[in-house]
Parts: sequence; structure tokens; C-alpha cells
Amino acid sequence: MISIIVPVYNEEKHILNTLEELKKTLQQLEDYEIIVVNDGSTDNTYKVVAEINGIRVISYYNNKGKGFALRKGIAQARGQLVGFIDGDGEISPRFIEPLYAEIKKGKADIVVGKKLNLKKNIVRKLFSLAFRVVSFTLFGLSIDTQTGIKIFNKKVKALQVQNDSYLFDLELLIACKEKSLRIKEIPVRISTVHKTSRIGVREALEMFFNLINIKIGRQSCTNQQNYGYYLY
Repeated sequence: MISIIVPVYNEEKHILNTLEELKKTLQQLEDYEIIVVNDGSTDNTYKVVAEINGIRVISYYNNKGKGFALRKGIAQARGQLVGFIDGDGEISPRFIEPLYAEIKKGKADIVVGKKLNLKKNIVRKLFSLAFRVVSFTLFGLSIDTQTGIKIFNKKVKALQVQNDSYLFDLELLIACKEKSLRIKEIPVRISTVHKTSRIGVREALEMFFNLINIKIGRQSCTNQQNYGYYLY
């Protein structure tokens, strides 16, 4: 069985199409379960999801962050393989299939998406470049850590990554690297999704602070032979 986690926050406009396409894709692969984690949405996301048959739903009132939502879903996943995909429709669920095919070959412990044809304004481009440079400098990761689609096996599921924010993806891959697990990238194409995103000096400084915080936290946990820690 494969378990796919879909974290959602205020995605009433996109989540129905995402889940319908996801179900069609998974039906062609093997036994599956879909776990939607409603991360404190304030719109009609929960109502939309609750009306879809064959979907397990985890929901809570307060927004906790993508990492918190993913950890909730992964903890309840029953599959030998586990994956997750963002619910905003930016990445088509059909890209689950090539990631699944790659991990079934047994040559990777985690397969991650690598964004193609991504259009960004100059601010987002600079922000993304800075993020990748700092990630490589601090952690030696040269891959696209933040693409919202990944599939992994039991070895990765067992890692105690405890980040509650969008940096869960990054820390998950850091933990894989620390354990010498095999990481593979597969190209995925990005759809046009209209999202409001504000990146300024405050957001940039917060990003750098959080990355340094992860570096310090993981060094401390490594010394204590205990992988994973809380960012906040």
C-alpha cells in the first residue's frame, strides 16, 4: 500500500480537482490511501474534502504549519510507501506516477520532485537562489528541497523530523543525508496557480534565522544521538 498525505490550508478552490486527479493516478498503481490534513482552514476547505468518498481526513481548528500537518498525516499512514503532495494544484498529482516508478526500482529511499518551467518575479528568484545557496553552505544539499511532492520508504518514515513549518521538507532531506539514505530527483512541471505571496526583508531574515536554527538544533541532536527537534 502507498499512503499519500495532502496538507491543505484554505484551498477550497483547488482541492477537489487535486484529489480527483490524485485518486485516478493512484488507482493505476497499487492499493492506496489518501490522507488529507486540514491545517486550520478558515474557508470551506474542510466541507469540500469531507464530501469526497474514500478520503481520510484529519482536521483541527488552528493553523499549525505545513510540517505539523505532514507529521500528523505521516504518523497515521499505513502504507509501506508514504508520500505527500501540496493541495494547491501547482503540481499535478499525475507526477506521483514517475516518482512511484523510481522508488519501486529500489535504488532510492526517497524520491523528490525538481521543478521545471517555474516562472518567478525577480524578488522570488533572488529569494530562492539565496535559500539554495545557504542550504548548500550549511547542509551540503544541492537539490530542490522545497518542491511539494515526495515519496519515500519505511527508512525515511522512521526519521524523527519534527519541524512544524514549510522547512519540514528541508529538514527531512537533511535527516536523510545524515543517515546516508539514497535521495533521487525527478523533474516535475509546475502549473499556474494564483497565490498571494509577500517576500520582503522580514521574510528573508526569518528564513536565514530558521536555517541557522535548524543547523544548531541538528548538531545538538546529533551529539545526543537523537535526530529531530522542534524549530519553535
